[in-house]
Amino acid sequence: MTGEVDWQRTFTSSAGLRLEPFFYLRADAYSLNDILTGVGAQTRSDEQARALATAGATVSYPVYRRFKAATVVLEPVAQVALSPDAKQIVVATNADGTPVYLNEDSVAFEFDETTLFRPNKFPGYDLYEDGARLNVAGRASILWDDGRRGSLLVGRSFRTEENQVFPERSGLQEKKSDWVVAAEAQPFRGVSLFTRARLDTDDLGIHRLEAGANVNRRWGSGFVRYLTDDFDINAERRENLDVGGEIYVAKNWGVSAYGNRDMRQDAWVIRDMGVFYRDDCMRVEVIYRKEDTVVGRLGPRESVSVRLTLATLGGPLYGR
Repeated sequence: MTGEVDWQRTFTSSAGLRLEPFFYLRADAYSLNDILTGVGAQTRSDEQARALATAGATVSYPVYRRFKAATVVLEPVAQVALSPDAKQIVVATNADGTPVYLNEDSVAFEFDETTLFRPNKFPGYDLYEDGARLNVAGRASILWDDGRRGSLLVGRSFRTEENQVFPERSGLQEKKSDWVVAAEAQPFRGVSLFTRARLDTDDLGIHRLEAGANVNRRWGSGFVRYLTDDFDINAERRENLDVGGEIYVAKNWGVSAYGNRDMRQDAWVIRDMGVFYRDDCMRVEVIYRKEDTVVGRLGPRESVSVRLTLATLGGPLYGR
């Protein structure tokens, strides 16, 4: 059970300085069952409760200047967040005595530009960020009058103490976090580019890099995405390529394709081919999929599925 309250205000001075103070208060109660004791298959149960709080403020000062047919915006952003020591939910200890925290909803998260200014960077409820930290970034944007645009953000996080609750792969354990870099551009209508990276705090080596492009035109759409990650959630290096798109061959009919390639194994993991019908109310798609398992016991498999998406519901329904 969880209950929480939060408060946030925004103040903007006549000079353009923007101040956003905030306060979060949360209470959790856990009832845990089937916790392994480390002795055979024996388990135990436990109940724990805790109170959590965070207070802070975000300050930004965007400035702009016109250059003929474009506007340039520079925006420094800083955020201070303070939290008392959080009571993490401990379910066991390792052989060396380090605690094992309950973590069922914050296993997969990335430290990037979308989480840099989150007062609690964990996406779920089980883990909670505490201590005193300072999140800073600089953002630069250029906006052309004809719709073209581009932006760049560089930032990082500072802490007064190390936080071992964060996984090593996150880049957030140390007092000085890894660098976060993100850029996006729309060089012309219907085409957008993006990249985001996490760079080592000391030598600026790339720990994680994602880059891609999207095309959306009257006759169809497509995308390509490349990702390399030193350590994924399974503590393994990952490098893959996603590519896909669809072409409209008639007013309501089209064909689609998608592929996911494991660059480390040099093999296609998933390949899709589809035919779809769409109108203002729904989209029906028949998809042929071939999956090639390159790691593990399962071999290749093929399937045909039907996907129905209703405009009034949003989410797709599947059938095989």
